Amino acid sequence: MATKTKTIVFTDLANYTMSTAKATQDQIRNLIEEHESHTKQIFDPYGGVLVKNLGDSFMAVFDSATAALQACMEIVETTLSIGDRTMALRASLVTGDVEEMGGDYFGEAVNLSARINSKTPAGECWFANHTRLCMNEKSIPYETVGIFEFKGIPDNVECFRAVPPKQCILPDTVAERAKLNILQVVDRSHPPKTKYNRDDVIVIIGYEIGTPDFDDIVARFPKDVPPSQIHLLATNLPGLERKEWLARGFGLIIGKEAAFRSEVKRLEESIIQEGSSQTLFMDFGSQMADVLVESIGFALRNPISGLIQSYHYDFLKDKSWGFSDGVNGILKVEVFGTSAQVTAYTTGVSIDGRSLQPGVASPLSGDCIFSTPVGLLQYKTLDSRDYQGCITGSSSYQMEALLGDQIEFGREPNSPGYVLNERGNASGIIWASGKNAQMAKTNNYTLDRVIVGRQQAKLHIKELETYDLTAIHKRIPTFVVQGSTLKMLLGTQTITSGTEVIIGTTVVQVSGS
Repeated sequence: MATKTKTIVFTDLANYTMSTAKATQDQIRNLIEEHESHTKQIFDPYGGVLVKNLGDSFMAVFDSATAALQACMEIVETTLSIGDRTMALRASLVTGDVEEMGGDYFGEAVNLSARINSKTPAGECWFANHTRLCMNEKSIPYETVGIFEFKGIPDNVECFRAVPPKQCILPDTVAERAKLNILQVVDRSHPPKTKYNRDDVIVIIGYEIGTPDFDDIVARFPKDVPPSQIHLLATNLPGLERKEWLARGFGLIIGKEAAFRSEVKRLEESIIQEGSSQTLFMDFGSQMADVLVESIGFALRNPISGLIQSYHYDFLKDKSWGFSDGVNGILKVEVFGTSAQVTAYTTGVSIDGRSLQPGVASPLSGDCIFSTPVGLLQYKTLDSRDYQGCITGSSSYQMEALLGDQIEFGREPNSPGYVLNERGNASGIIWASGKNAQMAKTNNYTLDRVIVGRQQAKLHIKELETYDLTAIHKRIPTFVVQGSTLKMLLGTQTITSGTEVIIGTTVVQVSGS
């Protein structure tokens, strides 16, 4: 049977089950009918044809990838209601060859579009790289959302988000600064400063990339400002200019200026509201912390001979290390017997100024600096039989302590305890072929469970700048970082403020607050 190239679209009502839980049959019937007429009214002018109703979602086909994206950007900016509940819509698109049978369509493009829809957040429109290659890039504002694995699809798929006129989704670092009202904006009225703080995040507004004015603005930024902290606000950016800008390590925000400023204002107001309510409950009599115990990174433990051949961890958008399932990941680090490699999930990641292409693995060797959309990371090689190195950055979790406290570390520490969570990474492990390895695989063991004890070490805040660290577990070691070497903790060792400690794959730092 002959195939046809079509763009397959799935639309879906977000939170349908929860929103209709208390609705009557008549209300649900009216909602489905309204959803159909609403979708048809928007899709018809763009040549979209509704193929079938799947309850709370519809499948449609378009002859044009660009027209399909324009229709979907329009529909995700609308909502439908049932009773007192308002439901946002989401849409997904994939362009590819399909077979038509009895008015229905079949093929990988159909399956993939449905899979992407299941990951698409409410009010957003996601599409596969297949569609990006077919659309008119000058007509569709879009940004990458990452590379994903989908059940039943043989290859990883790079996905993108189409950005409607009223939408502007800020990267985490930009949103954080906006909430605190410390975002640095450069526009026609506010030229670059001669000096910025190390953590400043900058957004360029109102300049067209590639023009002399734009080049002059970029050249005026101080040389010590990392490119990853400079973002350009753009709407329709040609592919070549987009690629060159990102390849230089700069950030990109897609959206119209009005939508950007509206989102910044919303974030500023949200933190003001949160802050005002928190102030009412502030305990002015509480004692300030003397010491901070913080998780600051990931230690690359060598695979365990006869048990684990290789494994990976992901650096996530909240600056922690875990497993992204293709959603919140920024960077994947794979650890082999004597080597490691890194793969970016998204754009805006570089090593020592060299941009990483999403989905393409690069070897990790020698000390280096990672620039990511959520901040800088430092990789340090370690002279150790057990560890290749460690990657450290800003804190992802912290615990306050007072002089005299004794804090236990482990998966199930006694109180007061610093819990080292067992991150569910069974799928991130390539097990060896032996009996013990296969038993561990069958029982869904994780690397953390293998190399972190329930109670492993204890920290005594003896003085403000010196602390006693004591080994508890008899078989699983704890390590103290000393320059580029590791010292196994035996008995009790006195450490000083700023010392890094490795427990399992977690790098912990103890320092005066």
